[in-house]
This record gives sequence, structure tokens and C-alpha cells, in this order.
Amino acid sequence: MDHFDALFDFWFDAGWDVCKGNRSDECFPPLNDMIAQGAWLYGFRAAWIALNGEKCIHEQACRSRAENDSDIEEMISMQLSDALDGRARLLLQLRASDRDAGGCGIN
Repeated sequence: MDHFDALFDFWFDAGWDVCKGNRSDECFPPLNDMIAQGAWLYGFRAAWIALNGEKCIHEQACRSRAENDSDIEEMISMQLSDALDGRARLLLQLRASDRDAGGCGIN
């Protein structure tokens, strides 16, 4: 595994951990590091889907709230905003980089 892959894996795992509730400072990517932030955001989304996706498929209440992908992105965005409470600059950068990269558009 090269250095880039190791860094990607580190930040992916950190995003996953934050989605699951870890709020340690070392679990948040640095400002102005779009590669770390992108990997972190992929990890956050993957964890959200792993933790909530199957529940959404099987529970009627969630199905009615998440009729399409944009509704799911809105739910992920709400959890992301909660997780980044007190980290407004990072949240702004994540939103901007996701939009610029043609991502799903976290709000």
C-alpha cells in the first residue's frame, strides 16, 4: 500500500468513526486538505448507509421520508451538520468541495 492509499484509508476510517459518534479532534480532517476531506466524507457517508440503509429499506417510516436519493442525502447532511457542530469552517469546506466535485450535494 502506498502513502496515498494509507492516508485515504486513515481519513475514510475517521469519517466512519465520526458518523458512529466519535468526536475526537484527531477524527476530523484538516482545513484546506481536499483529499483528506473527500476521503473523510466518503467514510462518513458509507458509515451512514451501513448503519441506516438497511433500516431504511425495511421500515415504512423511513421509506416514506426517503423516497429518493436526494432525501437520503438530506438525512446524511443533517447528521453531518450535527457531527460538525462547532466546526463551521470545516462544514463549509466539505459542502463546497462536494459540490465542486459533482458529488451528491450535501446541504
